[in-house]
Amino acid sequence: MLLSLLEGGLTYLKISIILIRESFIPLTYKIAVVGAGQSAAEIFHNLHSRYPNAKTSLIIKGAALRPSDDSPFVNEIFDPDRVDDVFHQSSEVRSAALELDRGTNYGVVRLELLEQIHEDLYTQRIKYRIEDQWPRRILNHRTVTNITDTPDSPNTVRLHIDNQSGQHRKHGTVGQESMDVDLVLVAAGYIRDTHEAILRGARGLMPGGDAEGKKWTVGRDYKVQFEEGKVSSDAGIWLQGCNESTHGLSDTLLSVSATRSGELVQSMFGKAEDDADMLGSSS
Repeated sequence: MLLSLLEGGLTYLKISIILIRESFIPLTYKIAVVGAGQSAAEIFHNLHSRYPNAKTSLIIKGAALRPSDDSPFVNEIFDPDRVDDVFHQSSEVRSAALELDRGTNYGVVRLELLEQIHEDLYTQRIKYRIEDQWPRRILNHRTVTNITDTPDSPNTVRLHIDNQSGQHRKHGTVGQESMDVDLVLVAAGYIRDTHEAILRGARGLMPGGDAEGKKWTVGRDYKVQFEEGKVSSDAGIWLQGCNESTHGLSDTLLSVSATRSGELVQSMFGKAEDDADMLGSSS
């Protein structure tokens, strides 16, 4: 079964890639997709092509879906050799750059897909004069605040939504609304902080000691920094994929994974004297 059980009996699906069999979704189901990035847009588009008679809503926080920045100069931020430059910037410069570059990776969609979705929705407007008849809708300026069971309907869930759209305010209603759906697909991204829970018992070893809200820090080689003298020099912990704030936007992506793997090995075991030694050859 594709649905996941949450605390309190809540059902929803958190996905990166999804394959839904036709037998799973009857054509009359109501489906909600949450998110404004590439994954959410792909799911929204795919569901319509597979099940054109289903009622599918894409719930987004902003005013519209936005295109990703694929321009060549901006995308140089994903080059492995940019990591060193990013790490040695001041925290202020680095934070400002990360914010400017979010359009390359977060909450954005490839232009080709945007144009396809827009064309489909335009055709839909011509075919269905009444908006309530539209099989697909993009619901903007909305944030899902909670998901609960639907009273008297065990096979659906209720989305509690903060609606800040102009149309909602126009009719004198601001704030919460609800939507009952048969399936929720959450494609809103991830918070990469699992290491905080894993290392909770070691917080007393943080540089300067533990403090509420304090985050773990890593060096350029991705090695967790501990209070000097508290951990043996031949022991260590290395973090991957959660160092965006210090190593740049590429940290969560595949573009630097091969180079980073080599850096991690060197940090753990030291650099080989030459290639021959590394390959196990002899002179």
